[in-house]
Amino acid sequence: MEAAAHRPGFAGRQGELAHLTQLWEASRAGRGTAVLLVGDAGMGKSALTETFAATRTDARVVWGRAWEAGGAPPFWPWLQALRALARQRGEQVHGLAPERRGSLPPDEARFAMLDATVHALLDAAAERPTLLVLEDLHAADEASVALLELVVDAARQVPLMVVATTRQRELAEAHGRAAERLQRSATRLDLGPLDADAVAELAAARGLDGAELHRFSEGHPLYLQELVRLRAHEPTSTEIPPTVEAILTARLAALTAPARETLGALAVFGREAVDAELAAVMERDVRADLAEAVAAGVLASVRCERGPGHRFAHILLRQAALPAAPARWHARIGRWLRGLAPVPWSEVVHHLREADDPGRLSAVRAAAAVAMEQLAFEETLRLRHEALALAEVDPPPVAARPADESAPPQTGPSEAPSGGAAERRAVHLELAETQLVTGDLQAGRAGCVAVAAEARAAGDALALGRAALTYGSVIVAAAVDDRLEELLEHTLELLDAPAPPDTPAPPDAPASAD
Repeated sequence: MEAAAHRPGFAGRQGELAHLTQLWEASRAGRGTAVLLVGDAGMGKSALTETFAATRTDARVVWGRAWEAGGAPPFWPWLQALRALARQRGEQVHGLAPERRGSLPPDEARFAMLDATVHALLDAAAERPTLLVLEDLHAADEASVALLELVVDAARQVPLMVVATTRQRELAEAHGRAAERLQRSATRLDLGPLDADAVAELAAARGLDGAELHRFSEGHPLYLQELVRLRAHEPTSTEIPPTVEAILTARLAALTAPARETLGALAVFGREAVDAELAAVMERDVRADLAEAVAAGVLASVRCERGPGHRFAHILLRQAALPAAPARWHARIGRWLRGLAPVPWSEVVHHLREADDPGRLSAVRAAAAVAMEQLAFEETLRLRHEALALAEVDPPPVAARPADESAPPQTGPSEAPSGGAAERRAVHLELAETQLVTGDLQAGRAGCVAVAAEARAAGDALALGRAALTYGSVIVAAAVDDRLEELLEHTLELLDAPAPPDTPAPPDAPASAD
């Protein structure tokens, strides 16, 4: 504890540590609590949380971290935490297991899955007081934040403490009302710059000038840490970079050119990357570069989800390492990840999106299918809206309507519908189906009607039939739906009409491998 007090990321945080400890004692006594640890990047949120967790020898501690670089699958921080919990308890992961939903409809299956997740945490806390740490909540997906709300509400009478670190502005921008609700139900601790006394205490322990350090750093813990490092390596230097970003950039510039290139590619992967995947994308041995960066304190060795890897010591180091033109790396990484089995579709989509790859529609559809299998409705809707926007970038022509607009559309098309038009109809129908599943009856049915109208005009009986069946998948009790009857009648009419030669069938949705 004494050593921790003199870490730049922790100095001056004794009051916050004491507050967390007080809240922990209440949680351990059976009055579960949630804490939002709020501060800008570099304010020492992780350092404080790690120090606090290290002192909890009377607790089971599990961690989850959102993926700030983008591309993580739904529920990612919770999957990490539940896997850690399962390892500690020596059992299989409970909760977030959509494959156990059986024959339940999607909305009921999602409720059952989230309920099982909450109870897995409550059962673990009942066995032994539990500290759950979720880092970088602002970067989490909507489903993860919704699950956190459920856990916070359910944990008030069990020895469970949840500490979530976040940045205020990004949390509000990403999660709006959910963020407001969390801040009302949780205890909020704000981390700002360190005061002059805290900086002087740290400086004295290292034989440095506290006034000078505070004047340049203004109490910013990460900037302070980098100034201490600079003074240790260049004690006579009079040049002080004006910002933390500048000092980190200068630190990276001291590395060899191959190491900087490797760090640039790693930064495009995200905060961390698997060594073997990084080497495969770069098409060369990167071990010496990684060792150089570790020796410089830029990286640390970690165990990633898919194997051994390395992680930037701080998110701002990752940002400083990003290459000036990352699109080519994003494209290369996206293509390479697409060759894995199973394919991490959420990561593939992220990289192809950042590369502005015009052919990413199939990847977006596949990622949406995976998200739907995981019952992450929010992510599914987002991806299916994106897919429809991509499919409509260059909309193919629809079969011509008769000159007399009052006349019914032709029942037998004059020419085969294009594959692009058929795919756009399939994508639109996938969105409509998701809207119906998630309770947006008006939007879902409107989408079905739109697809049906286009399919009828184009003579696409299969798409028209699918639109009719999707429209009718939600039945309003004690109501006769004239529109449904009309859609079915139009489908039968088109099926009875002679089909044009070589009419291609619309493609099925991509396989949901993950």
